[in-house]
Amino acid sequence: MDEADTRRGVDTVNARWGNLQAILAGDFLLSRASEIAASLGTEVAGLLARTIGRLCEGQIEELRHTYNAARPEPSYLSSISGKTASLYATAARIGGLVAELDRPIIDALTEYGEAYGMVFQIVDDLLDITATDEQLGKPAGHDMVEGVYTLPVLRTLQAGGVAAVELNALLGKPLDMAEREKALGIVRSNGGFTAAMSVAREWADRAEAACELLPASVATDVLRAAPSALLASL
Repeated sequence: MDEADTRRGVDTVNARWGNLQAILAGDFLLSRASEIAASLGTEVAGLLARTIGRLCEGQIEELRHTYNAARPEPSYLSSISGKTASLYATAARIGGLVAELDRPIIDALTEYGEAYGMVFQIVDDLLDITATDEQLGKPAGHDMVEGVYTLPVLRTLQAGGVAAVELNALLGKPLDMAEREKALGIVRSNGGFTAAMSVAREWADRAEAACELLPASVATDVLRAAPSALLASL
């Protein structure tokens, strides 16, 4: 959807084979996922259907605020909850359902997946600001260029002052390379990054707290450590 040529350092499907084949490939994978879900029972199939709805709602919420420098922070959080965290929550819940765990454990796994997904997306958005093109496997600042204003950008604008005024003057339209570099410099050198990190830490704490309800095991230890490992990648 963002028309990027690369993702994680490799060619995207749409860049290599075109949008038509990318759409058909995505639809095919979705159909196979639905087939597998149906074989696992009606609850899993229904859960997958609801998750697809949440993914679409989250992406639509993001599209509604494209190039909107006044985007409310709750809009951003709602969007990433739908387009990213819901997928992690569903993956965790399906694992619990298929393993026939007790309902409190399944609910704890779902809560963990949701919180971990929030951390993942906020960290991804922070990396778009701080990492190099080579580290990202795609151009840094791509979100701002495309008019998607994420948490570090929103927090920089909320802080006010000269930095917010300068950044606001750049936003609201596509950015050329010079404007992109200037906008990145403003967000990197002011408090938006630190403020966004604190929100990611809050979600990491929620994910780790959910692990307290899980049985003691090596797997639980790994789950507990995973959110902090994401934050350490910054």
